Amino acid sequence: MTQPCTYLLYGLRIQSELPLHQDRQIDDGLPPDVVLTLGAARPVPGDEPPGERLAEVNDDDGTKYFTFVRLPDGSYVLRYYRIGDFVLSADRSRVVVHLDPDADPGFAAVLATGSLPSFLILAGGSPLLHASAVEISGQAVAFVGSSGIGKSTTATVMCAAGAKLVTDDVLRLEFDAGIVRCFLGATETRLRVSASGLLGSFGDELMSRRTSDERDALELPASRTDRLPLAAIVVPQPVRDTTEVTMTRLTGIQALLTLTRFPRIVGWEETSVLEQQFEFLADVVRRVPVYLGYLPWGPPFPEDLAARILAALDLPVLAAEVSRGGGGRGTPLPAR
Repeated sequence: MTQPCTYLLYGLRIQSELPLHQDRQIDDGLPPDVVLTLGAARPVPGDEPPGERLAEVNDDDGTKYFTFVRLPDGSYVLRYYRIGDFVLSADRSRVVVHLDPDADPGFAAVLATGSLPSFLILAGGSPLLHASAVEISGQAVAFVGSSGIGKSTTATVMCAAGAKLVTDDVLRLEFDAGIVRCFLGATETRLRVSASGLLGSFGDELMSRRTSDERDALELPASRTDRLPLAAIVVPQPVRDTTEVTMTRLTGIQALLTLTRFPRIVGWEETSVLEQQFEFLADVVRRVPVYLGYLPWGPPFPEDLAARILAALDLPVLAAEVSRGGGGRGTPLPAR
């Protein structure tokens, strides 16, 4: 059995027997918020577990992907069909993973750094965005959208130009005296094959690995400053056959409805959580500018894409970085 490690992710101390592949390990002597252990392997039934259903996603042909339920004793089962059951205590401080005997264990690590903490954040009553984010000049810029829209790719483009990764795919927020702040999360971005050419933008020293869901995980230069203020939210709109970067500012109900289209956990049914997240998002759009970002898309990606994204945002707090021609403290993307 693997020696447990404790990670500080999304404001949670997660002690895990599963390797989470994140450069956020800590040893501060404080007790963990969540302890994740591997239980006995057991087949995953094709039926949903009994209890109050909180979330579920099925395909049009009836294929089931996951079902989350609350049991009568207050505990939870997060069932990922053909992968395993994550069984949570009522206070959500203990998680036991029972993998299907035929499942790839690597999927459990993917879920333990994405879907599981997203559930914990939502159930715990904190604001959550389906977003990747980077640090630039002591501020965070978030890229929000559904799976495959280009969040991780855009964040990687920014990091190749010198930005620091705040998180990938899961962004927990908090409100602090009128400021929206970001918790540090994943230190890897997971890229689809179409964006894998970005690996060469970082030279030979960048660590990368192939994940069980057939993506390239890049261990990027990571931010070390927790609770950075959120300067802007961009919803990437990849556009082929263009060289222009265009940012369209959304305001009011338009910005709010756009963000509600991209829940981190789709298929959530519990009304109280949906209402709470809607109120959170309404507060976010009052405090943080939201943009549709029409971006020239690769591969290959324009070598100055990061600088042009910052210039198009036209935010005073980021203006110094635009003059450097990069996304942060580094150099522009190399020509290909």
